[in-house]
Amino acid sequence: MSDGLIGHDQYVLLCRYQGGQHWTLPGGAVTPGDPVERSLLRTLREDFGLSIHDYRFSAAIENIDEKGAKTSHEIHFVFEVDLAQPASEGIRNGRELKWCWWGSIDSLDIRPRSVAEHLRDPEQQQRVWAPWAANADPGTQ
Repeated sequence: MSDGLIGHDQYVLLCRYQGGQHWTLPGGAVTPGDPVERSLLRTLREDFGLSIHDYRFSAAIENIDEKGAKTSHEIHFVFEVDLAQPASEGIRNGRELKWCWWGSIDSLDIRPRSVAEHLRDPEQQQRVWAPWAANADPGTQ
């Protein structure tokens, strides 16, 4: 899986399937034969209509989900993504995009849980990303 960590002014961009209960970082499955970053950039562009300015590898997060007799095992490659243009909230290709305030992410059902744990690390020792101040120079983000 490739996930885009997109933040601005202490907000993080999350998505969920229309009518769904849990949130994820925008992204999706890696296309076989494609590098993970190419799959992510294509998904963000084609599925969400986002224009990318720059991106940087941030973390590889292993997720093992055991549901009864079925176990899924995924590696999430997380990239910090800078947009060329601001993203607006709305529904695109059956998925809802929403800017969520950093202080409210503890109350959201974010999946997979391993990614959510890294986003919520209060000590910022394991955090893959931290919000920046509104007055930060956009050229440095």
